[in-house]
Amino acid sequence: MDALQVISSATQIVSSMVMAIGAIDQASRDLDDAPMRIKSLEHFVYELESLTRRIKQKHVYKLHSSQLDHQIQSLNALVDRLHPNIMKARRLFREAKSRTLLRSSGTL
Repeated sequence: MDALQVISSATQIVSSMVMAIGAIDQASRDLDDAPMRIKSLEHFVYELESLTRRIKQKHVYKLHSSQLDHQIQSLNALVDRLHPNIMKARRLFREAKSRTLLRSSGTL
């Protein structure tokens, strides 16, 4: 698989992950699964960022290819969109956990 195919595939995956943030919001209501899913998404984003860096380093001579450069930029833009969504999911998780604790203590 060449660099362009890897970046294209990764871009499709990240695009799907951006759309799946709603699922993480839903998972934040399920306090048992939310931390694991958020950590999994963070790990996935970290791996994508590492992959992008490695591809740029390994295929720096191909970066004159506008198609490869465009794919890398698209992937980076999608990954950048994930970061605020991950923070939002963490915040929603903390809020849901606080509400659950308040309910269980009878103060809400």
